[in-house]
Amino acid sequence: MKRVVAVTGEDGRSHVLETPPLVPFRWGEIAWPVAPDDPGRTELAPGEVSWRLYTLPSSEELDAYIQERYGDDPRAGMHRTPTTDFVYVLEGRIELVLDEGSTELEAGDVVIQCGNVHAWRVLDGPVRLATLMVGRAG
Repeated sequence: MKRVVAVTGEDGRSHVLETPPLVPFRWGEIAWPVAPDDPGRTELAPGEVSWRLYTLPSSEELDAYIQERYGDDPRAGMHRTPTTDFVYVLEGRIELVLDEGSTELEAGDVVIQCGNVHAWRVLDGPVRLATLMVGRAG
């Protein structure tokens, strides 16, 4: 995958920004780092933006990870991120689990999460997601 960032310089002329390599993380890459000069930083301050590409594994691998990390907690995998997330499903089928109910998503579907408690369950994987995350207060 090639990442090209077009910017306008101080002279008013457009050019391609020299960008560091994609930042890998478990099951994905950060395509637009929070701070291009510090690609390892992943925390988002209010208003900061990060674009991430995820490839979630099979339901078995994700379930094993959740079991290892959370144990037998009935709310295993439920978490809240201090971001507003725009999630676009590129491939596969996934379930978004909320405190009250859940919904299935497939390729072409979009979900907007506003810092709410949620979890993901792979229904038909692998699942590929493109996620634009915007930092928010608290």
